[in-house]
Amino acid sequence: MKFEHSEDCELQRYGRKIIALTEVARSTLKRLKVELYLFVACAEDLLPFKRAYFRLLLFIERRKHTFGSDLNERISHLLDPLYTRFVISCGGVDPRAQLGIEGLPAPPEIPAAWKGTIQPVVPATAVSSAQQDAASDIMLRM
Repeated sequence: MKFEHSEDCELQRYGRKIIALTEVARSTLKRLKVELYLFVACAEDLLPFKRAYFRLLLFIERRKHTFGSDLNERISHLLDPLYTRFVISCGGVDPRAQLGIEGLPAPPEIPAAWKGTIQPVVPATAVSSAQQDAASDIMLRM
């Protein structure tokens, strides 16, 4: 984050190194089993690292025009987690709020009809043999 207030020319000079170090940070965090997505909550002991990584991504996003077009593909790959349309709500923990970072893209709007709870799957052993026979007969007629 040393470069956050740097001039564009300085970022251009060190752009390749900044992107390479960000890629190393990503692979290191993945090795530690940190899920680098905005829809996944993080263990408290690893949260400072995930928070720092996403702050770095936001910095790169804000200043991506200064890095040079030769880095566009690598930058796009790094920034993919910021643009996810996937949302998981579990146990009242909001992973975006957990990070506590201003400037994160807003989560997508979820239609009320899509919200609901997942019902447990009934094991096949709980289905009677008569129900299985009826299902088989229907499937054979189709």
